[in-house]
Amino acid sequence: MKNYPLLGGLLFFILGIICFYYNHELGLSLLILTSLFPFLLIIKQTRELFSNIYIHFLIYAAGYFITFANTSLYSDNFFGKYINTAKYFVVKIDRIEKEKENQQNLLGNIVYKYNKQNGLGVTKGRVLLKLFADNKNRLKEGEYVIVPNVLRKISKPYNPFMFDSKDYRNKMDVYYYASLTIKQLKKTGIIKQSFLVKLKYRAQSFIKESIGKFNFDKPELGIITALIIGDKSYLEYDLKDKYSKVGIIHVLCISGLHVGIIYLMISLLLNIIPRNKYTIILQALLSLILLWSYVIITGLSPSAQRAGIMFSFVIINNLMIREGKLINSLVSSAFISLVINPYDIFALGFQLSYLAVLGIAIFYQRLYDYLLKIKQSMLLNKLYKLIAISLSAQIFIIPIIMYQFNNFPVWFLFINVIVIPLIPIIICLIIGLIVFSNISVISSFLFMLINELLVFINRLVEMFYKLQPYYFQSISISFIETLALYGVILFLIIYLYKNRRRIYLLLSMLIIIALLIFEICKEIEQAKQRIFTVYNIPQHSALSVIIGKKAYIFCDSSLLKKQQLLDYNIQKHLIHCGIKSKTLINIHSTFYNDYIHYSKYGIISFNKKKIVIIKDKLLLEKILNKKIEANFVVFTNVKFFKYSLINNNVIVNDKIIFDSTCGPYCLNKANIDKRQYYNVYHNYAYSVTLD
Repeated sequence: MKNYPLLGGLLFFILGIICFYYNHELGLSLLILTSLFPFLLIIKQTRELFSNIYIHFLIYAAGYFITFANTSLYSDNFFGKYINTAKYFVVKIDRIEKEKENQQNLLGNIVYKYNKQNGLGVTKGRVLLKLFADNKNRLKEGEYVIVPNVLRKISKPYNPFMFDSKDYRNKMDVYYYASLTIKQLKKTGIIKQSFLVKLKYRAQSFIKESIGKFNFDKPELGIITALIIGDKSYLEYDLKDKYSKVGIIHVLCISGLHVGIIYLMISLLLNIIPRNKYTIILQALLSLILLWSYVIITGLSPSAQRAGIMFSFVIINNLMIREGKLINSLVSSAFISLVINPYDIFALGFQLSYLAVLGIAIFYQRLYDYLLKIKQSMLLNKLYKLIAISLSAQIFIIPIIMYQFNNFPVWFLFINVIVIPLIPIIICLIIGLIVFSNISVISSFLFMLINELLVFINRLVEMFYKLQPYYFQSISISFIETLALYGVILFLIIYLYKNRRRIYLLLSMLIIIALLIFEICKEIEQAKQRIFTVYNIPQHSALSVIIGKKAYIFCDSSLLKKQQLLDYNIQKHLIHCGIKSKTLINIHSTFYNDYIHYSKYGIISFNKKKIVIIKDKLLLEKILNKKIEANFVVFTNVKFFKYSLINNNVIVNDKIIFDSTCGPYCLNKANIDKRQYYNVYHNYAYSVTLD
């Protein structure tokens, strides 16, 4: 720890942020404990022992209070306090988060609120705007707009294990959102942009115009704009999904990889300057200017800024000769980033960037030295470096990828070894294409090279995606299991670097064995599971019957055509249940196999259970010719028939469920015992484990 003096302080600062967000009671208890330390320092015998601890708890308190100061929710002037009285709000557009055809996702700061009684008043807080507008009417950063009070609280996910947008946004200090068209808001005509933002827009406009002169296909154009300016609006969902599944999604996101490539290119260019005590400082200054110029061009996105801060500290530390300087650079840059915005600690990009570079700092040299023992040559040494960098970068991020994306990229090593060396070449060629875009001979040759390389990478991704075993695309691990995996890595680091005591190796093995036993028990439980779920997908009918490791998904015909929407709502649930086989069934068709029967009358039968889907008036009348006993009755589109018809003809043992197509008022018309029904439209998905 002596070589990394700031590491302990950083960990306590992070502890302060986490305690504030997750557990105010624990956080306040530790603050009280911090206030008691000065009394312990009075005692001479304990002064030396407690002074160091006290400093770390002061840093903890700093993390706690800085997070509090950066949380608008606890501000006396938070706009949410006026949500019931304000007529409209004035919003300054802070950042364009996402753009696609006829839609923008914008993060804004609310600066004023207005109501008839008190007029215009100052307020504060961040808001998410989902704006539907054509390309001509899109908003810009720094623009002030008047938004009607149609703000809603960001809600929890409506379906089990679905992506939690509420938690994600709250960790960005965003608690409200509004979906509106361009006609609903009013432009003030006021645009206040900093010099850097204006420079960014001009640079990006010039780059897009230059690239637009060439006839790139959409997949290749999407990769180019993502690589150079961080604009992912041209990228198709399927392409991003494939890059994610094979383990190279980092290529498409402006992050430490891209800024690191630019840093290496700058270093190579500046190496022509003779080195002495003055030129070293000049090189550092030029490196910082060129590095941040790239960060500005890429849109000043949070991930690019973090990477810029990280490599700025690497440049500064290169001026000093210190042991462990890369890790010290990481710790210093992380500290500065978190002081500026404590909520960065929850950002996945922050976690992946720092963990990847930390892995390289700890494991790269040892892996490279080990590979050199196999066989050496100039070509093999270059290959060994690539393998060592790819492996060491993945060691720390694999657990978090498995936890967040439910995916383990089996082929990451092979594809990274091929793709990573091509990325600097492609970036250089794209820069050349932009510079020489008006010289047809040079630009045509560069266009051909770029296009061929990108087509090659896309085909490579497609090939490895098809080779990816399904098991590794549907991994479900808990937060505790993720911590256990990091425990294994930590004990291995202690074993390798501190001493070769076998106790640490044994502890790693014991954690692995415990994880394997837990997984076996989970597999046994999942093989016996029987789960019935009615999902909440607005304006669509969707329900599932899970039998062991098989899932039968019953959907309306329009939802079956929207695979992306269906996956977004149910895929995480299926992964959590360990599903290995998924069957999609149209609710207006029939289906039979050894496990489940679905008749044309909408009756699902399995394991002595019966579920009736009432989807059509004519079928309902046919069903009610005789009495039916069912465990569940599910209504879809209930406006088409009378509810009273089922009262005397259907015996419901468990629940009557109205799915998300039924609307908010259907139950007012139904003559049903209110204790027996469940309305998905008003609530979350209905999910029950069956005996």
